[in-house]
Amino acid sequence: MNQFSKWLRLAGLLLFALAIGLYLLLLVRGHTYDQVGHPELSGKRRVVDTADNGFAVLLAATNQLHWEEFSKSDYRNFQEAMLGTNWNPALAREVLATNQAALAAWDKARLLPEFQVPTHDMADNLAYLSSWKNFACLAIVRERSRLDEHQASAGLDGLCDVVQAGLQMNDADGVIIHYLVGTAVKTMALNTIRLSANTADVNKDALKKTVARLGRLAATDLTGWTNSIRSEYEMQMQFLCDLKDGKVTNSDLPNGTMMKLSGSLPVFSLNKSQALFADAAATLIQDGAAPYSQLRISKFQDRPSIGSMLMSGNVVGEVLFYMMQPATLSMLAKQKQSSCALQATRVILALRAFQLKHGTLPETLNALVPEFLDKVPADDFNGQPLHYSASKKIVYSVGKNLKDDGGDDRGNDEKVVAARHLDFAFHFDF
Repeated sequence: MNQFSKWLRLAGLLLFALAIGLYLLLLVRGHTYDQVGHPELSGKRRVVDTADNGFAVLLAATNQLHWEEFSKSDYRNFQEAMLGTNWNPALAREVLATNQAALAAWDKARLLPEFQVPTHDMADNLAYLSSWKNFACLAIVRERSRLDEHQASAGLDGLCDVVQAGLQMNDADGVIIHYLVGTAVKTMALNTIRLSANTADVNKDALKKTVARLGRLAATDLTGWTNSIRSEYEMQMQFLCDLKDGKVTNSDLPNGTMMKLSGSLPVFSLNKSQALFADAAATLIQDGAAPYSQLRISKFQDRPSIGSMLMSGNVVGEVLFYMMQPATLSMLAKQKQSSCALQATRVILALRAFQLKHGTLPETLNALVPEFLDKVPADDFNGQPLHYSASKKIVYSVGKNLKDDGGDDRGNDEKVVAARHLDFAFHFDF
């Protein structure tokens, strides 16, 4: 019995030593990380006077905006009547007459030198974002009405103003959701610009002017992406610091507050977590300027095993990273699609201008250079020139599968089409 007790005590000591060794190992690993400088993430928030801030004007005018009440009864038909192919001039006049004050606020906000959202954290609901799209919809309806009233040049200028406003929203010192809403505003305006190519009185000079202006706007497109990723990163850093200090509230937990993560517990390392988020943010910024085919962010899609996370000394930080990381590849795909949409719109307007001059469409896009385009725009998915088919009347990108499917973006089974990631096509009808 004494011998058994001796072995039992020895086993206990060994287990205790192993536990201490494991604790020390995790503690060391939690504080061991590669500290890499990321100049892409540096930069201070702009100091903007309220009187110069278009955001403040739109926010104050939100109660003057009457869009949703028109769309409540039949949203899809209303959207088609205002922004789609089933244009309804009479309804447009009614909508515009009801929203004169909102349109005046939109015009004032657009002309101010700055557009900046307030500082924010993860608890903010950002309810004002829905109004941005509604203000933009109103402006688009007004410009479409001008096109309908044979004011092609003024209508195209106004639609370019909406595209520019979308770029301002992209670059409003906001996070990714602000960027995506700004992109949605740009998309709506670009859709209408492409539709305007069929306008009977559109002329070659107005088209060439619009192509050139959209080209200048395209040159600023990356700025909003870069700054939104930087703002997202800063918000993540604040969240991690608040988590460490026990300042993150959660109504599902006792007392509504998370426990403070002590530095003596080998489960959370602030520095290691910050390094992980910084590496991802810097890669997102760098990949924003690269074709989709060359993305490096995919390295963050392969999650380590639970065992690997537990042994990292930063299991809480790693779990949070993979939970909080947005669908990065999907986000980057939207960024590439937005760029392709802008460039494809330029190409379609240039094709229309060529047709008005020569009476026919060109065989290749190279025929548009240099009179209508300075060069054939690149496809942001593979880095090669955008594709074009005169017979199918489409300009298209190869899309996420990086394969030329001949402009095929449709099919009977939507799930099958989505899984195949077919071409990203822009149709025209002239």
